[in-house]
Amino acid sequence: MFEIFMAICALTTLECNSITVEYYDLPDDNWYGAAAYDADGNYYIFVDDSTEKKSEKFMRQLMAHEIAHLIVYTIDPTNTSHFGLYEEVCADLVELAEVKGRYTCKPYAEPPPYPWTHNPRRE
Repeated sequence: MFEIFMAICALTTLECNSITVEYYDLPDDNWYGAAAYDADGNYYIFVDDSTEKKSEKFMRQLMAHEIAHLIVYTIDPTNTSHFGLYEEVCADLVELAEVKGRYTCKPYAEPPPYPWTHNPRRE
């Protein structure tokens, strides 16, 4: 998972080494991943534990989707939607990273309120 994240993130201007990417027990069965930031400006991608056995194609789509959210947060930290700016950024990233899958940029669940407080269950 982390290798896929780094390969896609390296195509962006994000500081990839400072982004926390970890498996997490997300609060909704419809969420496979979530991008978040905290009050200190730290960025996170949480990937649901249930994805550990998903295919590489699925994980590439998931990482492109969540990284696109992080890029949008750098532009507008209040933008938590899957529309407008997010759609443009995600479409560009999908093309740049050559991620296949027409639903990569589509919403699967409503995002939680931001910013999240990072409180992982495993540390």
